Amino acid sequence: MRICQVLFFLLLVWQPVGHAEEPVTPTAAHIAVERGIGWLLKHQAEAGFFNERVGAPLPKGLGANDIPSFAGAITALAVMALHESGHRVNDRTPEGRAMLKAVTFVCREMPSQRAGKVGYLGQNDRSRMYGHGIMTWMLATVAGDLPDQTLRLEALEIVRRAVALSVSSQKVIKSDLNAGGWRYEPEAPDSDLSITVWQLMAIRAATLAGIEVPERTVKAAAEFVKRCGRTASPSMEAEGVGMFSYESYGGRKNPSTTGAGVMAMQCCGLPDAIETKGGLGYIEHHEFTKAEPWLYYGLCHCSHAMAGAGADASGAFAAKVRTLLVPLQSVEGAWLPFAGNEKSTGPVFSTALAVMALAPWSAKQ
Repeated sequence: MRICQVLFFLLLVWQPVGHAEEPVTPTAAHIAVERGIGWLLKHQAEAGFFNERVGAPLPKGLGANDIPSFAGAITALAVMALHESGHRVNDRTPEGRAMLKAVTFVCREMPSQRAGKVGYLGQNDRSRMYGHGIMTWMLATVAGDLPDQTLRLEALEIVRRAVALSVSSQKVIKSDLNAGGWRYEPEAPDSDLSITVWQLMAIRAATLAGIEVPERTVKAAAEFVKRCGRTASPSMEAEGVGMFSYESYGGRKNPSTTGAGVMAMQCCGLPDAIETKGGLGYIEHHEFTKAEPWLYYGLCHCSHAMAGAGADASGAFAAKVRTLLVPLQSVEGAWLPFAGNEKSTGPVFSTALAVMALAPWSAKQ
């Protein structure tokens, strides 16, 4: 059975020599996305969260009812992978039922009830402001489709409180370079682009869901993101290519941070800013390889950024993503973390991100 699966998979991605510039078709990418979704569904616990240990012995010291670290954040990413692949939380399908169970888990288990932390979604699963932004983004995106009115109203109230916490957190006194951004905890005195982009994605989704966000919050965030803008290299600057760094005063700059920067600028309503266009130019020029330190995370942001800029499945970037990601999928349907910092994140995380990176560039036959 395993040999047959491998042969079938190879046939999906192989094309004649005359089509070497496009070895992986949108149809093959669609099949890979659906296989990834199928793998995710097999790793959902009865309680609703997604975890690669579902069906396997629990680690020592972890009880059957305990919530694993980052369960809320990773579950939210899995839901968004399903959503961006065309599935909806009100679908009467295995995918729709899985999404509904996952959303219910996040709504019932993740909101903090601790004094001073009401509305904080990254507390209970220890995912901090990363998870807070990711879960808020997911709930704001799918709340309108929830089939149960009570749960829908509950989800929107959770989003409202979560956004209020993000708005309040941004007001913490910070240095001029850090002002306007977010960091690991609500009271942090510094900021970084990787956490800031998730807050902005959440804020944009909340605004679309009808929740008011102060205009000054978005303006202050935009100024922080601009301060993260960097020149790619002197030779590329003339071509309009730029990058974004992890922090406003420097730090690493790579495809992951650049994709995050472009996404953040788009969320702030600045698609035509020089920093946005420079980052898009870098993403278009960069030749992605599996050795990227944050391969799936970076490609997810870059795909969102390029799709937001109007790229489609027939373009060069779409072909690059398909050519890289489809052959990396395991026989079982997962994308396994294997490079750099992603080694410690687990296959649910990397599979959800890979599906989101690939979904805009796939198409049914």
